[in-house]
Amino acid sequence: MNRAQSLVVNPFLNRLVVGPSGSGKSAYLRALLEVALQQNPTTVLVLFDPKRVELFSYQNSPALLAPIADDAVTEKRLRKALAQEIAQRVHAQKTGSTKPAPLIVAVDEWSGLEEPTKLEHFLIQKNLKSLGISFILLSQNADSFGAAFRCLSEQIVHCPR
Repeated sequence: MNRAQSLVVNPFLNRLVVGPSGSGKSAYLRALLEVALQQNPTTVLVLFDPKRVELFSYQNSPALLAPIADDAVTEKRLRKALAQEIAQRVHAQKTGSTKPAPLIVAVDEWSGLEEPTKLEHFLIQKNLKSLGISFILLSQNADSFGAAFRCLSEQIVHCPR
């Protein structure tokens, strides 16, 4: 078992990761993504990286649903691709089609998003887990997450400095 695998048990839990700058939030996220892809190589990633540095190593990953969002234009495109993916998964669920691959929506610094409320709309849907979708959201401030996120989260990780 490598170091990343010893850090987590299930990379597919809904998580809020909170801590000050430099506390290891991004390293924790990358470890979770690494484990997710090792446990299930068909995992699909939806990555938002407003800081434009932390998720750079995934830019050419075949696991990406669409290119990493790092500005307002790509954020809008990625939200649209996510909406289409959710609609396809809902349709597949209703028709009894094969179960889709797990999908992880990861945001490295929630407060850096141009329009976080628009992404929040997708993430607070109660049936996401049944569609194989989980989220990992990072922020320096726990107050940036609404009550809905705190209720839907299966784990809240505090990264002290």
